[in-house]
Amino acid sequence: MYDLAKPFFWEVLNIGRQCSRTNFVTLNNLGYIEMEIGSLDSAFYFLDQSVQTAKHRGSSESAVVMQTMATYYMKKKAYDSAYHYLRLSLHRSEEHNYQYQKSRALSALSKLFFEINRLDSAIYYINLANAVATEHGFQKIVMENYLLLSKIERAKGNKTAALDYLERHSNLKNSIFNTEIISEISQLRRSYEITKTNQYIEQLTIEQQVKTKTIRYQKIIQYILLSVLLLIGLVLTIMAIQKKNLNTAYKRLIEKNVEINEAQKDLFRLRSEKYKKRPLTDEKQNDLLTRIYELMEDVSVVCDTEFSIEKMANLLQSNHSYVSQVINGNLKKNFRTFVNEYRIREAQRLFSEMETSKFTIEAIAEKTGFKSSNAFRAAFIEFTGVTPSFYLKTMLKNKS
Repeated sequence: MYDLAKPFFWEVLNIGRQCSRTNFVTLNNLGYIEMEIGSLDSAFYFLDQSVQTAKHRGSSESAVVMQTMATYYMKKKAYDSAYHYLRLSLHRSEEHNYQYQKSRALSALSKLFFEINRLDSAIYYINLANAVATEHGFQKIVMENYLLLSKIERAKGNKTAALDYLERHSNLKNSIFNTEIISEISQLRRSYEITKTNQYIEQLTIEQQVKTKTIRYQKIIQYILLSVLLLIGLVLTIMAIQKKNLNTAYKRLIEKNVEINEAQKDLFRLRSEKYKKRPLTDEKQNDLLTRIYELMEDVSVVCDTEFSIEKMANLLQSNHSYVSQVINGNLKKNFRTFVNEYRIREAQRLFSEMETSKFTIEAIAEKTGFKSSNAFRAAFIEFTGVTPSFYLKTMLKNKS
């Protein structure tokens, strides 16, 4: 992705040599790319030019440039220099009332103090960042801050608080992702409905013009009208059949869900009775649940087709009974459902990438750990309410 972006920024830089604003923003972007691919010397060359230009400008973009330079020094572990540029970024953000960048700069300051183990200062700045982000609705920044807060609390030995922030991060991450997808799908549907209505109106207009111009040819007009009526009747018949089939499918889906829910209730009840004989303390449960969440963030582990509860227990250096007890008792779901949630989330991420169009549904199912495309399709419908093919088509139409 970075290799594709670099020529574009070089072209922008050449075109905009007469515009200092374009230059320092483009230089900043080139420096960021070089930094991300590990070329720190090249990154400093671009970033230094960008900073020197930005110092003489009072625009809000200069706050972003200062933070990028701070990120460079963070990678070099030159924390004093990083702190200097983060304070500059914060000052420029406040000067131009750039609230989004202000919350990002505060979050970066918190991360800096966390890396140098000044946890009280890290908490102070992250609370300021969250206050700004919450007030202005920057949910992604709040989500990232929850993850950092979890690490800070864990470093302080507060495992319960660390788990709480980790759960908030996970829940907000899912909420943001689902909201974006639902909004995109809704917008696509509205666009489709408007286009369909406009096409229908256009068709009626054309038919009226044809009638007006060819009134003398009544036999021909009658034939056209009859053909249109037959076509509409055929369309209505097909729609009625599709509606009937859809209702039948929904009814079967509801019946299956009821059966699954009843089976899960019985399973939870049996496992609860079994675990009463070997209870875990709250502290051990919280610690094990935290390690389970951390393990599930590893896509290579979750998407392994051979991943099982026994393998999870081995990786956590625990046992099958304790892992099963924590998942069922704390999350109110079984291991298969718990793992499938993460696998389907990874499938949604893969579908959102441009390169996804090169892969088949079967390939995505295999990449996310499902042993068959049928199992993948069933799990995808269970957690999203739509089929994988419909979801993929929607994403591709939205990108085009």
